Amino acid sequence: LASAIHYYVAGGAPSSNRGVRRRGFYVLRKTTVPAVLVECGFLTNPAEGEYVQTASYRQKLAEEIAAGVRGRNSVGSALSATRVATGESIPLQPYIDQTKVAKSEGHRSKRSHKKSARKKKSSSKSTESEASTAPKTPES
Repeated sequence: LASAIHYYVAGGAPSSNRGVRRRGFYVLRKTTVPAVLVECGFLTNPAEGEYVQTASYRQKLAEEIAAGVRGRNSVGSALSATRVATGESIPLQPYIDQTKVAKSEGHRSKRSHKKSARKKKSSSKSTESEASTAPKTPES
């Protein structure tokens, strides 16, 4: 599967061909279906970063990956290669959301939050003491 996808993607990608590599990634080992990770370039590379910003380039890559999936050699018989998978034949894989969110300007670590809470407590104590020492106004 990886070789078939690589064949189609490498033919159309403007970046250099880095080949197919085998790694023991958990998401590839712990699955019951064929799985590959496809890297189509590096966002840190200015030229490749420009390409990936265009919808037409992303669409082209998606079509090349799909062509690789469709063009792979069937492992089993011709009948098993044409059979459509149903929810009963392949169990659903658990979804793990691994989205990473960059820390925002307003985000504070627990440590800095505790420090600011301590400051707030001390500032509120000083406000209370200032209020008790302030002269009272006569009530009419």
